[in-house]
Amino acid sequence: MFDELMEKYCGEIFEYCKSLLGGDSDGAEECTQEVFVTLYKSMNRLKMSDDVRYRLYKIAARKVKEYIKKNGKGN
Repeated sequence: MFDELMEKYCGEIFEYCKSLLGGDSDGAEECTQEVFVTLYKSMNRLKMSDDVRYRLYKIAARKVKEYIKKNGKGN
């Protein structure tokens, strides 16, 4: 299931992170990886009825905020 979710949403989440970071591809890649690590760690709590896409976007927004705080980057 995780592989399917990653394949389906990875590009979309990367583009979202990149847009939040003002086009920073390296930062977006790092944030995207963190999003899917977080998802993987929570897979045992994930219910089939959960809106996974919504959850991924929430995680991504949080990871981008953390990245900007840590690296002082972003728009």
